[in-house]
Amino acid sequence: KLTDGLDTKVDEAGLRFSGGERHRLALARVLLKNTPIVLLDEPTVGLDPITEQAVINMFIKELSGKTLIWITHHLQGIDQMDQVIFIEDGQINMQGTPEKLWQTEPRYRELKKADLGL
Repeated sequence: KLTDGLDTKVDEAGLRFSGGERHRLALARVLLKNTPIVLLDEPTVGLDPITEQAVINMFIKELSGKTLIWITHHLQGIDQMDQVIFIEDGQINMQGTPEKLWQTEPRYRELKKADLGL
């Protein structure tokens, strides 16, 4: 949608773009790398809920077959993960599939409900 399409200059540190646009550009760079393991630290921070879910869905789809380590404080998209590990005070507090954690961990259910605003 930019005037020069993909040839549009991004300026120093991408300042011509909003914070959200710069964030999405950084995430796009991750997709261009062909690595077997992808580590993302708070990749959706600052995104609105609709964009956040779209980014999560895109990463899950595009990185299928790769090891994805997703570090976050926000539980949006957690149900799409194969394995979840909660670390609190430097210790593993909970670990398992989202389904198992929902069934067996009252703290997990509490966190999920809080994240959903319930």
